[in-house]
Amino acid sequence: MLPEINIGQIMTSVLLAAILGGGAWIATKDRNDVDLSAKIDAQALATAAQGKATTEQIAGVTAYLSKLDGKLEAYSASLNALSNRVDLLDQRQQAAESAAKEGRQERQSFQRETEGRLGQLEQRVGVIEALRPK
Repeated sequence: MLPEINIGQIMTSVLLAAILGGGAWIATKDRNDVDLSAKIDAQALATAAQGKATTEQIAGVTAYLSKLDGKLEAYSASLNALSNRVDLLDQRQQAAESAAKEGRQERQSFQRETEGRLGQLEQRVGVIEALRPK
């Protein structure tokens, strides 16, 4: 005869093992808080895999997940701040490009106007020289 299987206990064990494993992975990736990896208890992982997680272990994992959640929120806020900064820099670049284009257009307009005036002056000089007695 097969032993009775408690699905709830198995799911709790699997979930707790996954949480601890994920926490261990995150902790090893976090270079700013080296002691996070020390907070992962290998014995708690083994106990959870056996389906014998204690209330203290579950509370510890919950507290640890709350700390990770706080770090995730901080990273998210930093990412949003960087994104806003990039948007601001893009706007400044577009404004600078627009100003440069406007400056080129003004220079070209001034150059055409100056060349037109110079052409008129050259014509007047030519008329004056033609009318001057030789």
